[in-house]
Amino acid sequence: MFEAPGGPQIHDFNPGIEPSGLFWTLPISPRDVTVSPGSGRAVMDVRDVEMEDYHDFVNAILDGPSLEGVVSFRVEWAASKNKRRFHNTAQQYDGRMVLNAATCSWIGETVDARYVSRPRGQVTVVAEVGKVRNGVFFSEESEEFE
Repeated sequence: MFEAPGGPQIHDFNPGIEPSGLFWTLPISPRDVTVSPGSGRAVMDVRDVEMEDYHDFVNAILDGPSLEGVVSFRVEWAASKNKRRFHNTAQQYDGRMVLNAATCSWIGETVDARYVSRPRGQVTVVAEVGKVRNGVFFSEESEEFE
């Protein structure tokens, strides 16, 4: 059993590791996300995604035995007036961010059990919503928040 900071980890729902090496990431529909970069308000609401429950971290990275499962989650970023710009010409990075808080609710189900986050969700300490330009998308031109 993997000893997480809050105690032993008993379930690990994740989409696995792609042959390319990309891990624990999956595409979602643009319809599942609404964003207002200027205010910092955003919602990501994803429902009924098929995902395996690997039980623990080590089993997951080894692509060991798992149970078929389904997860749903909703993340809400609160609006905020706490705007910041992060700009680094040498590293070709420009970000205009709204620092805020977010709340996440989550449900994971297998044939054996149903796991649910706190009724009002888990609140983050730090979250942000914004726009970032880097690499070939970087330019010195200034752009205001929407």
